[in-house]
Amino acid sequence: MSVTLRPRFLPDPDAPKEWGTQGAWLARMVRTGFRVPPTSAFGKTQVQEWKSSQTGDLLLAPMPEHFPLSTETLLQVLMGEERNWPLILRAGNPESQTPSVLVEKPTPEGLWDAFKKITSDPVGATSVLVQPVLHGEIVGRSYSRNPKDPTELNGLTEWTLPTTRDQKKSRQSDWVPAELKPFWKDLWVHVELAEKIVKGPALLNWLWDGEQLWFLKVSPIQPPQTSEAKRTIRHLLVDLDGTLLGAHNTPLRFDFTHKTLREFRKHTGWLRAVQAMHAIQTVIKIPATETTDEHTNGRRVIQAFSKSLKVPVIQGEEILKNTIAQVFPSLKRYFFPIPGAKDFLEWAKERYPMTLATNPVWDVEYVKLRLEWAGIESNIFWAMTHAGIMHACKPTSDYYRHVMRLSPGLDPSQYLLIGDDVKNDLPATRVGIPVFILSEDSTAIRIPTPRGSAPAWKGNYLSLRKFLSEETA
Repeated sequence: MSVTLRPRFLPDPDAPKEWGTQGAWLARMVRTGFRVPPTSAFGKTQVQEWKSSQTGDLLLAPMPEHFPLSTETLLQVLMGEERNWPLILRAGNPESQTPSVLVEKPTPEGLWDAFKKITSDPVGATSVLVQPVLHGEIVGRSYSRNPKDPTELNGLTEWTLPTTRDQKKSRQSDWVPAELKPFWKDLWVHVELAEKIVKGPALLNWLWDGEQLWFLKVSPIQPPQTSEAKRTIRHLLVDLDGTLLGAHNTPLRFDFTHKTLREFRKHTGWLRAVQAMHAIQTVIKIPATETTDEHTNGRRVIQAFSKSLKVPVIQGEEILKNTIAQVFPSLKRYFFPIPGAKDFLEWAKERYPMTLATNPVWDVEYVKLRLEWAGIESNIFWAMTHAGIMHACKPTSDYYRHVMRLSPGLDPSQYLLIGDDVKNDLPATRVGIPVFILSEDSTAIRIPTPRGSAPAWKGNYLSLRKFLSEETA
């Protein structure tokens, strides 16, 4: 067994493709300012070389400030010449069956055995990350969300004092534990950053050495394992536009914009009319900061419109409501029922409670009007989203969390969102809701979602009905 040490620093442009997903996350951690132990790697190419010839390159990382080993000693550890400092080998691909192997007293033979173990499973590591093991006063992990329910924003920290081995827990909203007080605020700043690295609910492993906070690993929060009974779909969330009701979008948008600006023009100039429409489109994309009756989508639109038009809110509300009442019914000719939608709902209403999960930019009367144009009765739905009760729009996670609160008591995995728009509907998987995207496929086909998200499928209405029948069989 022989190795060539070659400098290759961790914030490396090749890390995402050579070091696997975990390596890419570590590289982002370093670039974002996390204090990470010096992580070296066998990239994908090096793994193949080692497996075939037991020789290859070990890509080195720089020595972070305040690290308790010198560069020379670390090299000796990596070469198996210094046996008094443990190493941990981590799989660069998180789905590996052996995610990590600890080598307590590194020797060339011991390192090679660990390397073979982590790369030789049926789903083995395609790249290997090597970190020296730090000795800490406190070792812990922090979840950016509730690990049992990632829709709950109140994070959780678990930690252990090596001297006692007692595990303790504390919620983000709790009083600051005395042991964690020196770094509590800094810890949660990094936990929030971790969500941006994995693009979703995150788990951050860390260590406190008495002076410095070290971050060892970041990964997505895995959805909790549920029983077969709990995985059964018990509530359907049904989109409206594009799912139940189709539209000729280009002439619709042109006619709607023309007629709306013409109505606004009766109260102001053209420029301010355009600015008012832009203000509405801007505010509706941003979730409310408060969930009160004064911060619903409808109220926020009225406030933004009135401010842009420079009129009192009462007057702005009257202008806006009169305009919509004048314009909206005239657009009926651009809409048409989606084939198969009504038949599916007739079948589904006998088997599931359903929520109409439309994008809540309109008041309830215009949601019901569009249902009427689709030939569907509104009373088949348990609840429906609209601008008068919702505080966010698709595709934000806040929207999907609020939708679930309309029919409380279920696990996110017990819902199924039925929609047609990958951009607006598929993000529901980030909060644990399975999704079915309507397409022309005659069989239900699994479609990829980010790691740690709920599953998703695509297919037509017939395949959706068959999918649900099989799911409950």
